[in-house]
Amino acid sequence: MNHSLAYKCKNFFQALDLYGAYPSLLIFGYQKYSSFLGVFFTILASALTFAYLIQEVQELVQKQLPQTILSEHLVTETSPFPLSFNNFTLAISVGNMDSNPLTTIDKYFSISIENCKRIRELNTTTNKIDVINTCINYPTEACTVENFATDLQKEYFSKIRLGTVQCIKKEVLESNPPILQGIISGNTYQYITIKFSACKNSTEKQDCATQEQINEELINGFYVVHMSDSLIQMSNPQDIQQNFIKFSFTQFSISTSKTIYSGFRIIQSMTDNGVLTNNIVEDQFLVQQYVQESTTSYNSDYLVNHFIILDNKYTSYQRSYIKLPTILSKIGGLWQLIFIIFGIITKPFIQTEMKINLANRLFRFQEEVNDLTQSVKKDTSTKQNQEKYVQKPGQKLPDSLIHILQFCFGCNKKRINSLNQANLRIQENLDIVQIMRKFQELDNLKQILLTPNQKILFDLIPTPMINCKQLNKLNQELHQDQKIKNLERFIEACKSFFQIHEMPEMNENIGQKIVKCLDQDMIKQFYEHQSDSEQRQGFQFQFEERKSKIIVDGNYQDFESKMSLSPSNSNCQEIQAVKIFLNNQQIRRKFDNLQV
Repeated sequence: MNHSLAYKCKNFFQALDLYGAYPSLLIFGYQKYSSFLGVFFTILASALTFAYLIQEVQELVQKQLPQTILSEHLVTETSPFPLSFNNFTLAISVGNMDSNPLTTIDKYFSISIENCKRIRELNTTTNKIDVINTCINYPTEACTVENFATDLQKEYFSKIRLGTVQCIKKEVLESNPPILQGIISGNTYQYITIKFSACKNSTEKQDCATQEQINEELINGFYVVHMSDSLIQMSNPQDIQQNFIKFSFTQFSISTSKTIYSGFRIIQSMTDNGVLTNNIVEDQFLVQQYVQESTTSYNSDYLVNHFIILDNKYTSYQRSYIKLPTILSKIGGLWQLIFIIFGIITKPFIQTEMKINLANRLFRFQEEVNDLTQSVKKDTSTKQNQEKYVQKPGQKLPDSLIHILQFCFGCNKKRINSLNQANLRIQENLDIVQIMRKFQELDNLKQILLTPNQKILFDLIPTPMINCKQLNKLNQELHQDQKIKNLERFIEACKSFFQIHEMPEMNENIGQKIVKCLDQDMIKQFYEHQSDSEQRQGFQFQFEERKSKIIVDGNYQDFESKMSLSPSNSNCQEIQAVKIFLNNQQIRRKFDNLQV
């Protein structure tokens, strides 16, 4: 019971293994069939993918083409937005019709800046809405360089006569900056009002000019405001906003009262500049949205009453840049797309080429015109015929580029039919049923050919052992065999043929059966090669005999001449013996020539 349960658990976990290795078959010694066209399109696909990768990485580094989401929202309540030196600029000046600034402030006119707050609350006692208005006055002073904190402000006001421009006092602005909040219909509403009015004497102020002088000074002129504004730069990866100072003016008259509303919209930006994970940077700034003016007859209170308020909408910008995981996923998708498209183009060609080469390895094909037997008969060179038979033991289907295209487009019906028949036979042999039958036939042959004792010993045969030294030697032999020329291969085949042919003719001789299966033209070439070899051996033997005859005759003549020139009685017997030996050798050679 425990063994069965363990076996089931083992099978279950093996089924869950996603990284299990599958056995693979080989074709022509490789795990896959490779072709020139496949390699070319693989390199092309890799080049296209790599170029796209470089483009995406460049976009990642330079942060180009961000993905942007823009949303507008209606607001009734907002959080307080304080205005400081760094995020807002406010400066006021007054000029005459000749655009010359008026320097008679506090004598002919006055400028006051207030930050007002209105709160609506429900009174639980009376069940009514109570409205509470409070305003904070911000005293002004002539602008100096110390009133400006940013480089933009310093550069802008360096071209303006600062003594004629009014700013909020620096100490007050730093300690209690004005705030914008909400809209006019909300419960909490904060705004800024700038009041430009004629100078009036009071219990606290007695240095104003006369009314005639004031009327003459302020009969006509321009009310000028320098305020911050921003441009939205989505293409700037560092900062979405580009600040600038906007110069706006409106004409005033002592006989009219003008009301101006400058509406600013809050822009909320969220920028994700992370490479691998999200890294969101939030920011808020103001963009001037509209300016509205209305003019009435002079109300004896102000010449210009300028309100700075918030718009009833706010805009949200969400900006993100491409990330490395996104690039990798896009590369993978592009690679799959290119692979599918190129596969549709190249698959028919590569499949046809593989079928042709596989069929050429396993079968021979006959043709009426380019028959190999006819080419052998027409060729008078035995050596060329031998090389042809070694290289092409049977007629093969052409596998050039043009012929493969002809196969793909069905231009040659006879060759296509031959290829289809060969592939059909290959597929039949690859059928699992046929493979199992072959194994059954091998088992049957084992039962028939082996005795019971041989079967027992056959099962005890150990598995082959791999020896590194023998493996290296085998690799060297294989490497040397690859260097054997076609003629040498043919000569070895010819020797094997005649050795088998000289064996006793027995019905059960396997060698004789192999000889019967050979091509008749091949056997004819074996006999022609044997005949040529015997003739060459005869010619070589005659050449060596003639060469030895010339050498012996020359030695004999040299000996005769030496004897005639310098005879010696002491060595007479030895010289006579050598002379008899050379004479006998000459007679024997002549006899052999006569027999031949």
